[in-house]
Amino acid sequence: MIVISVLNFGHSLVQAQALQYAQTYTQTLKTSWALYHDAVIQPLASVDGVQVSPNYQVLQGGIPAPATYFLHLSERLQTQPEQPQLLLRSDYPFPQRQNNIESPDAFQREALDYLIDHPTDNFFQMDVADDMATLHYAEPLVMEASCVACHNTHADSPRQNWQVGMVSGILTVQQPLSGIRHWVYQGTQQIGVLVGVLAGVGIFGGMMVKMEGEQAWQRLRDEVQQKTVALDRLDLTDALTHIANRRQCFEALDKEWRRVWRQHGHLSLLLCDVDYFADYNELYGTQTGDECLRAIAQTLEQQLKRAGDVVARIGDDEFCIVLPETTAPEAEEVAAIIMDAVHNLKIVHAKSDVSPYVSLSIGIASTSPSKSHQPEDLLKLAEQVLHKDVKQLGRNDFAVKLL
Repeated sequence: MIVISVLNFGHSLVQAQALQYAQTYTQTLKTSWALYHDAVIQPLASVDGVQVSPNYQVLQGGIPAPATYFLHLSERLQTQPEQPQLLLRSDYPFPQRQNNIESPDAFQREALDYLIDHPTDNFFQMDVADDMATLHYAEPLVMEASCVACHNTHADSPRQNWQVGMVSGILTVQQPLSGIRHWVYQGTQQIGVLVGVLAGVGIFGGMMVKMEGEQAWQRLRDEVQQKTVALDRLDLTDALTHIANRRQCFEALDKEWRRVWRQHGHLSLLLCDVDYFADYNELYGTQTGDECLRAIAQTLEQQLKRAGDVVARIGDDEFCIVLPETTAPEAEEVAAIIMDAVHNLKIVHAKSDVSPYVSLSIGIASTSPSKSHQPEDLLKLAEQVLHKDVKQLGRNDFAVKLL
């Protein structure tokens, strides 16, 4: 009975670990997608001669659209049969991809239909075919403002009435369970052998079996837990600066929005942009640029004193700070403190037009959450303030607006 229980436990661990891997894969790829958009597409959007297109290979000055970049990335990652298979599925593929993409299969069709109605959920199924167990996992691809602007104006777009928040398609992972099963079942088999040997010793041996089995079982649980915690930490942390990443920032914003709404409090958001950072990288090199970003991230984190405050890197040179229970005047005080702290780092910037040292421009949005707005509205307002009220008027400053 103990051996059977151990094996059943191993089977449950296989499924749980496969699901965790699939979730980590999708979030990592979504982060890569967002980084490509923020660090490549946006900076080059206003450059003459650059064309963003799924058909970029035949265009002079063409660069791949985000979805095309993702498809190339997924192909590079799929080098072994036991590795997850990554796919994009949509009812509205661009014409250039219609001949190369299969129609959604039964699982993908069911996932699409479900996630279109439930854009904050995920969808998965376990499948066994030819003695091969596979996890099928899907997450929605939700249209953001930049996606809507492109898809609704691109000449080849198969649909041009998208709105922010709509699900344009799904990102699916097919995760074979063979590799995970081998790792987990090795542990469970060792426990089973240990239990079988000791079980014949008698009453005293039975007591030893139970004790050893429980200890081995706990060790296996601990190992899985440690791997899961490490994956979760990697999934929520910016690899360069080791502060929160884009996903953790937006999760914190959504969580604090709901909490502050219930308590009828205030919520403020600071969007910080490093002034002339592209020029800094060009002059001093990307390695020095990375050191600069790490120093700024550490400095921003040191200025936040409360447990609920979150600072995250959400773009190449862009940081976001979520300040719950903070009014607009209080957020302005935080912005002033942050700008002074970064200035005091004395990081020389010879190509800056506003300061001899590296400086920040900060857009502040503040509100008392209500049903008439969403967390995304606060972020959009902060972006508007940053670009129109600070960067276009000189940089190295901050401004605030109320939502």
